[in-house]
Amino acid sequence: MAEAADFAAGSLAEATLAAYAADWRHFIGWCRDGGVASLPASPVVVAGYLASLAPTLKRSGLKRRLAAIAHYHRAAGQAW
Repeated sequence: MAEAADFAAGSLAEATLAAYAADWRHFIGWCRDGGVASLPASPVVVAGYLASLAPTLKRSGLKRRLAAIAHYHRAAGQAW
């Protein structure tokens, strides 16, 4: 499983990984503030997070946040 995560991480550009890391930190903080689990995150939690960002982010920004959450779940061996 770790080899698959390493391969997946290696297929992404360094800038993408940096953006995902920043997005993941933001998501973790949001979850901590709300008293909910970030990993594994339930679909309801992820939907709530994205809804909270919708007024300030464009669709592309929301899609990247979702991609970051998915990336870290897969890297941790969680179903996505």
